[in-house]
Amino acid sequence: MKSTLAFLISLSRLEIGPFFFCCERYFWCDEHWSLGGPMLFYCGNEADVALYVNATGAMYTAARELGAVLVFAEHRFYGQSQPFAGNDDKERPHREHLSAAQALSDYARLIEALRAGASQAVVAYGGSYGGMLATWLRAKYPHVVAGAVAGSAPVLAFTGQHARGALAFAARVTDTAARYGACADNVRRAWAPLFRLGGSDGGRAALARHLRLCTAPDSAAAVDDVALWLQDAWGTLAMGNYPWPSAYMTNGGGVLPAWPMQCACAPLSDPILPAATPDAGGDDTTSNSAHVQDWEAQLLEGLAHAAGVLYNATGTVPCFDAGAGPNPETDADLTGWGYQACTEMWVPCATDGVTDMFWDAPWDDERERAKCADQYGVAPWWDWAAIEFGGKCCLMAAAAADRYYAALWWDWAAIEVGGKRLKSLSNVVFTNGDMDPWGPLGVLPGDPGINEDSVTRCQTILLPDAAHHLDLMWPQPSDSAAVTGARAQTLRKVTQWVMGWAPEGESPTSAAEAA
Repeated sequence: MKSTLAFLISLSRLEIGPFFFCCERYFWCDEHWSLGGPMLFYCGNEADVALYVNATGAMYTAARELGAVLVFAEHRFYGQSQPFAGNDDKERPHREHLSAAQALSDYARLIEALRAGASQAVVAYGGSYGGMLATWLRAKYPHVVAGAVAGSAPVLAFTGQHARGALAFAARVTDTAARYGACADNVRRAWAPLFRLGGSDGGRAALARHLRLCTAPDSAAAVDDVALWLQDAWGTLAMGNYPWPSAYMTNGGGVLPAWPMQCACAPLSDPILPAATPDAGGDDTTSNSAHVQDWEAQLLEGLAHAAGVLYNATGTVPCFDAGAGPNPETDADLTGWGYQACTEMWVPCATDGVTDMFWDAPWDDERERAKCADQYGVAPWWDWAAIEFGGKCCLMAAAAADRYYAALWWDWAAIEVGGKRLKSLSNVVFTNGDMDPWGPLGVLPGDPGINEDSVTRCQTILLPDAAHHLDLMWPQPSDSAAVTGARAQTLRKVTQWVMGWAPEGESPTSAAEAA
């Protein structure tokens, strides 16, 4: 049976009064639950939790094997778990209660309210931000959850936490596009004509035609926004580059085709190079900022095609509203995530046009801070994750920091939830796909500091030809042997944690040591 229920939570669990309460939605699925069976608990992400109820098929498989009950909890301020419903104010005064720390406290209390006694083992699951939450739930509340399965969780994405740094995301997007012929090289070549055309009214009108925009950008700054909108599409398509059709990345608003990155790259897979001479009858582009040569038109129309794979997944969009997401639900989620990204989820991202297929755009901390102050009236808590969960010690972080991190207060993630100080963390399986842009910012095989104890150690799995937490999705006939094997390996670890769980003061069974 699948039930949709609500749990009363305090708006702020980290302060002493006054107390305000709201309801947190959760799904209870007990179809496979047997007496004495464990609870598998999904830590809801920055979206409506129904998305994960429908997508996280690996949990249903595990529930059937373990006789477990499934609980999918919705993150505060997302989906239907909105405090002060009906309040149209998207800014403050109440958004200061939107944080990972508050969400973790919600989840711990919900688990304790639902579990069938202290002897019932609970394992946390999550993908992406949900995987970060699952990791941190195990780190901060080990007396509540026996272990965690963290799919594509970029727990090392914070400032100074990893030498792979601010360029890693865009570089992985590029690596994925480069699987499809000349796609990455062509995309890299497309930005020069795009920005050149953005410098004049006539050029912007030409951009609108070739990019199929509903209205022409009204300034060079607006063209910069168009470029970022196009760049976002490539990142999303790389994350969602699954070998089967999926509506996961569109939040149900249209279905992406199998291997959507390949589809996006189709008109860009062959080299598109400048002509040896200017087009007959045309002016050299260096002297006419509004003229578009044939090869430039091909590149720009290739960008439009790629954007359409995501932003026109429904097939009903006649022209593009640059800046809009695939659907209103996705845009609503970004409102909340924008606030979190400006407070505790301070993740530097940059491009250089060399290691990636975009343009030179180094991380500008002052600029990003100013944007956050203007939009939300907040400043980033750079050291939140470091303080809460731990990370590199100061000297290690300073030595590893690259030029994008030079002036940042970088130890938030390390101190809060562990970061690189993973030797104290136990019973977590980290999985990452080698096509996923967030993969390089997660915990990978060979990363230093992992607990290697034979029973409680954290386990890392790198999946070839896999996108964003693919292993947590429903099994498919097209799944590779590596993905199938990773799911089986994860289930063995979860079984070990469940069998070895015992409430405080009791002895666990010997099964954990025997596994």
